[in-house]
Amino acid sequence: MFPRIKCRFEKAENSNSEENIDNHQNGKNDELTESENISMKKIRSVLYDEAMTYSETNTYYKSSNIHNYNNINAYINYVKKSNYTRSYEQENIYNEALLLYNNRNTYIRNAYRNDEYLDIKRNLKKGEYFGDHDEDDLFEETNDDNQINEYTDANKYDDNKNNLKKKRIEYEHLYKERKKERAMKFAEKYGDLFYEEKDKIIYENADSNDKHNIRMGGHIQKNIQNQGSSTNILNDLLELHSMEDTGSFSDEKETNFLETLVKLRYTPEQISQLSDLFENPRTLKNVNISLLKWLDMQLNRGYWLERISLFLLGLAISIGVGNIETIWLLMTTWHGVVFLLPYTLCYIFVCHPILMFELYSGQLVRSSSPFIFYKLLKPCASIGFVALFLCLLSSCIHTYRTAAEYFIYLINSFKHDLPWKLTPNEVDFCTKIKNDAITCLKYRPLCLFSKSISSCVPNNIGKAFLIYHDKFFPNNGKYTFLLNLNKKKNSINIFSNSDSYIDKDTFLFLLFCNLLTTFFQLLGMTNFAFSVALVLLLLGFLSITKFIALFNLSSVMEAYVYILKMWKFSYLYTYSSIWSQCMMYALYEMSIGMGIYSSLATKTRIGSNLAFDGQAIVIGNSVISILVFFSAVAIIGFTSKIMNSTFVEILEFSRKHCSFILFPVGFANLQRTEKTLCMLYYGSYTILSCATLAIQREVFIISMKDFKFSKNFSKKTFVLMFTLLFFVFSFFISTKNSKDIIWFLSFTISDNGRILVALLICIALGWLYNIEHQYKHLTSRSVLTFNITYWALNVFFSIIFNYLPYHAYILYIVRLVIFLFSTCISIAVLKSQINDMRGHQRYIYNSLTYKEILYILYLGNIECLRKEIQRIISGNAIIGNISMMWSICIKYIGTSILLSAFIEFADGVFYSKELRMKIHDIHYGWIIFAISVWIFIFFLIFLFPMFTKTFENMLINKKYSVNFSLLPSKPLTKIRHFNILSYFYEFGNSSKKEKNKKKRNMICCT
Repeated sequence: MFPRIKCRFEKAENSNSEENIDNHQNGKNDELTESENISMKKIRSVLYDEAMTYSETNTYYKSSNIHNYNNINAYINYVKKSNYTRSYEQENIYNEALLLYNNRNTYIRNAYRNDEYLDIKRNLKKGEYFGDHDEDDLFEETNDDNQINEYTDANKYDDNKNNLKKKRIEYEHLYKERKKERAMKFAEKYGDLFYEEKDKIIYENADSNDKHNIRMGGHIQKNIQNQGSSTNILNDLLELHSMEDTGSFSDEKETNFLETLVKLRYTPEQISQLSDLFENPRTLKNVNISLLKWLDMQLNRGYWLERISLFLLGLAISIGVGNIETIWLLMTTWHGVVFLLPYTLCYIFVCHPILMFELYSGQLVRSSSPFIFYKLLKPCASIGFVALFLCLLSSCIHTYRTAAEYFIYLINSFKHDLPWKLTPNEVDFCTKIKNDAITCLKYRPLCLFSKSISSCVPNNIGKAFLIYHDKFFPNNGKYTFLLNLNKKKNSINIFSNSDSYIDKDTFLFLLFCNLLTTFFQLLGMTNFAFSVALVLLLLGFLSITKFIALFNLSSVMEAYVYILKMWKFSYLYTYSSIWSQCMMYALYEMSIGMGIYSSLATKTRIGSNLAFDGQAIVIGNSVISILVFFSAVAIIGFTSKIMNSTFVEILEFSRKHCSFILFPVGFANLQRTEKTLCMLYYGSYTILSCATLAIQREVFIISMKDFKFSKNFSKKTFVLMFTLLFFVFSFFISTKNSKDIIWFLSFTISDNGRILVALLICIALGWLYNIEHQYKHLTSRSVLTFNITYWALNVFFSIIFNYLPYHAYILYIVRLVIFLFSTCISIAVLKSQINDMRGHQRYIYNSLTYKEILYILYLGNIECLRKEIQRIISGNAIIGNISMMWSICIKYIGTSILLSAFIEFADGVFYSKELRMKIHDIHYGWIIFAISVWIFIFFLIFLFPMFTKTFENMLINKKYSVNFSLLPSKPLTKIRHFNILSYFYEFGNSSKKEKNKKKRNMICCT
């Protein structure tokens, strides 16, 4: 025990002993007992504060018993034997609840069944009511002998006695009315906890018939609706059985929720588990009673005991969806890495704020995307449904097909002769052409004419290109001829042949991936998260190994220098399409706006600062992507060197599907480990793609379980339903032209839909949410003037500039002018309205400074949401990880970039040359399907607000969400900066921790 604690303890005992001596001398036994209780309370509070201080500065492992586990191995052994383990903070909550629980009988009797209440109850049993002892009060109120003599007069005494009898009758009636009214108040406030449905209906009917004020015996009874509801249940129980007229449900505030839980017969173990729902277990002490059922429901639904689960699943999603394809396509489109600047800016100012909203809204609402938007703004719940629909139509189908392709390449990696390698016949065919450039160009991509040596050389990347296209694209006579140069055709077929319309290999491996995904879902998200961790570790190790191995090849440094020097900054302001493409691919690679992260965040602890997890996901994905990107550059550089060609010529046939074209060739250059790397690469990405698909399907299951109709269905039922649904999808995406169909759906629906959902999220949060707050502090006319003027001019000029040759920055200058113009118009309207006001209202508006007016006009609505989130996760609404910049990015920067991108992509659908070339190979039914999807999306967005009530009554379970204002603030702690190594601190050297603890103890003792 620390010396400081001992001193306080001895001081408390000394003060207690002094009080005992004085009380013994005065003979006041009641005061003695009371002083003892007070001193013990002080001692417990001092010990509790010291424990909290120690826990904030020291970190070690604590079990549910008294023993400490400073050794991680000993603690892991304990965890294996126990199903539930409390943290140190949680242990303090448990001990405090245990103390209250063990003394609950004395605690309840002394604190809430006091002498006054016992006397009232005793008198009521005798048939006595208030006023029975008023005669004694008449004598006790005065000590003056003259006044006593006046009352001893017989006539006056009889009159007073008759008056007291009349008052007794009034008191009896008053008692009945008072009890009735208080019972109705208590039933209204705690009906969900103590009463059945029938009792609640009776009390509600009685309450509706008795809303008028009651006045009797000089006592004024107020309407129930005028009473506050900020007290706790213990104070309300005391008032329910009290006869004092001064009592009110709003007189006292919530102090310690643990007392309420003990009163409701919660065991210390249950209280400890409830506290584990919060990132800081002490938050439970400030919970409102109305959240109790919601917390019990969250406890039953489950949560992640380890915070790293969100990081693992989020990283799996980002790597499994994006991979290298997006960055490689941007590099080949813009001839260098100049795209990195707009890509980074689009992520920082648009994607990351939306990602933070998804994470925090999922954590606090603890429901899927449609219910989050329904909670924030009921008419905008359709945004969540559109996001889920697009996730199923684009992300799930694309991931499903990609997983099957990885699996086919994995099986081919076990063949003795790898099909994507050049054969001797193919090498001889190209070398025999020699310096005939026209003939050599005729047999591209198998042959390539080298300008440096003026000769035709075989192209190994072209061979990989032919193999991939022959398997997954419609038949091409030229490609078939080039692959038939050998006696036996080179292909990656396993069970099928190239003549069938439905590819058997693709169909069979789609079914296998479907079953593997189902297994991952049945495994459970927590167990599944740590299974994914093994795959991510393998991918990280494989990426580093591949980068180092390819880095040692010749001409690799030349390729790196060539790529890094290709910075054409003029593209940034000359072409607006570079910003639109970077915006779209940043949303796609991180799967932002699809409701995935909000569904994953429902399993996190309340109050967790998920900004760290979001940054960790981005950093992890960036590291893997950079390693894979430079590995691909190394392959191009080495291949161009051995073929005596240029970097751009080799790059031509690997702009798309580089995972299946470039890397098999790159592994072939590493002869000793070629097959091993192929197996590890395609095997790990097969599992990761199936894991990504399992996460995407889990998002839909979480959404469906939030509906009312899902009460009678288990999770396994929904999992099997999706398994059957994807079995049907397998027939449509295993055909020869399915790659063109998937590209068509992505180009016409997914790309535009992804940007549209992100734009709608920014509009709903920044411009529609809580707009009443702006109306209240300014005027509705001035706020609507600013919003309508800004958006009308913004949309108009964005459409006009889309068809004009201009530099990209000019449009943003025009938007800034529109912003200032809208502000001037709005302030002019506000001033004119103030001049028409009179009295106190005019004084209030004139007292507003321009700084306050502009703050409310620009960010007043969204700042309310930001401050509520900041209060819950940081304990402080002003200082924390979500700054005002988040509101600015959502409301202005995000909407501007996304609006331009959406207009450009929507216009590109009608003027795309690639679409005109491929439209003839796509069945007209898919064109009708794409048009029908967009009609459905716009009908859902614009017509859903008309059926909000129907949706609420038929499908919504109101118990699944609570108001943000009811959620308690996180206790203030020191803000720590993000460090990705924090995930692995707990696995550090325990001896160092013990030394640090000893040093801290020595400091505290001194």
